[in-house]
Amino acid sequence: MIESERPLITVIVGCYNHAQYVEQCLDSVRRQTYANVQLVVFDDGSTDDSVQVIERWIAAHGAHCTFIRDGDNLGLCQRLNQALLIAAGEYVAMTAADDLWLPEKLERQVAILQAAPEHVALVYSDAYQMDAQGADLRRTYLEHCQAVPAPEGNVFRKLLEGNFVLAQTALWRRTCYEKVGLYDESISTEDWDMWLRVSARFSFVFSPYVSAKYRIVQTSLWHELNSRPEGRRKLYSSYFRIYRKSLRLAGDDAIARKLSLDGLHAAAINMYKSGCDDASAAILEAWHLAPRLKTLLFGLAAMTGIRYESLKSLVRSFRSCRKPA
Repeated sequence: MIESERPLITVIVGCYNHAQYVEQCLDSVRRQTYANVQLVVFDDGSTDDSVQVIERWIAAHGAHCTFIRDGDNLGLCQRLNQALLIAAGEYVAMTAADDLWLPEKLERQVAILQAAPEHVALVYSDAYQMDAQGADLRRTYLEHCQAVPAPEGNVFRKLLEGNFVLAQTALWRRTCYEKVGLYDESISTEDWDMWLRVSARFSFVFSPYVSAKYRIVQTSLWHELNSRPEGRRKLYSSYFRIYRKSLRLAGDDAIARKLSLDGLHAAAINMYKSGCDDASAAILEAWHLAPRLKTLLFGLAAMTGIRYESLKSLVRSFRSCRKPA
């Protein structure tokens, strides 16, 4: 088949301070055995020389590429939405600029989706993990997530337990966005939210071809969110919003509703523990949806202005007083 007659795939590469890696990433896209690609690259206000590296790569290879750069740091979700609004492909794939694709990723995955019925919206795979220098680590991504064997079909319930679909390994139908909407720019865990919304309406399929290499670096967004107090507050607030949505998506599915409520309560409590300003409101909402004593106790502490560290001190003092002499 003539390459131009094959389905167009929009490939989105997102960059933020990945100057030392982005050329390798773009090379892995260029070396794909599937060539009918619309390449969209965005830089989200990098402070290193990422923009210059990308511009040199585009010029050196004469690449047909839409490069979105304006110097502003808008956040990943807003940049992804900008890219999706100009996506023309029947299918969409994306990767962060510090990761790599293996050569047959697109070739194999587009064949799977073309052969699948319309209710199958997304194909994903496992990924090798590597360190900042590119050395392979011992476990694959799905092994790290303890998602082996990989879930397929209706994965909504499984995703409520945690995200196991690495965006770099996925290929999905662009029509998904017409059904479930674009990325939610108010949260910081964009992939998990998107997969939940998609999986509530469509099926997923797993490809055994390991399609990517995922780099574990200290400067990643995930590490930033987990390593700083402000990041953890954003993370738990995002979890709360996601579980609130998933509760609506669950409908009459009792198991999915319980998983959503469990997650909602845990997120609300963690919002309090991490010092979120709106923790009281979140705990109160969770309590109204499903009253639970543990959540109520944390809510009372939050509403009376007792910080979590102070609460722990009070509990320790109470326990010590109750110990026999």
